[in-house]
Amino acid sequence: MGQEGIDFLIQGTRYNRREPRLFWTVGWYTGQKFGRADEHKQFRRLFRMDQEFHDSLSQYVDVDGEGQGPNGRPDNWLVSRLWFLRDTIWSTSRVRRLRGKSPHIFFADGPKARMNFADAIETEGYLDEQAEIAWRKASEEWRQYGSRSFPRRGA
Repeated sequence: MGQEGIDFLIQGTRYNRREPRLFWTVGWYTGQKFGRADEHKQFRRLFRMDQEFHDSLSQYVDVDGEGQGPNGRPDNWLVSRLWFLRDTIWSTSRVRRLRGKSPHIFFADGPKARMNFADAIETEGYLDEQAEIAWRKASEEWRQYGSRSFPRRGA
């Protein structure tokens, strides 16, 4: 699943606004497809340069703000994180079951996307203050995740 598949999932979110797992899935594919595939070096570079795709995504998440990486271009891991936050906001504003997904795992993926971003930019040679800031933010988000309370099963 590449860009076309993600576009298809995004289209599905318009028809299923009350399904938080669909928003999670967009985040997961945006992070994993571009950041973990065997061709992730090429895919991450292509993701950063695809203005048409960014324009499409910017209707839903802040691609050109919080989604920007150290080179001033959108980063797949940060955009992925924004999709996870989007469904997190929806899920916490309405009490809904996540059907087949533990809330502990569901809510961990936003902070993990920030960690993946920090790891990726270091691997790509950003070993300066930008990487330090990325890791600091990842640590803070992971701490916030660890501090949140989750409903008990069956409650």
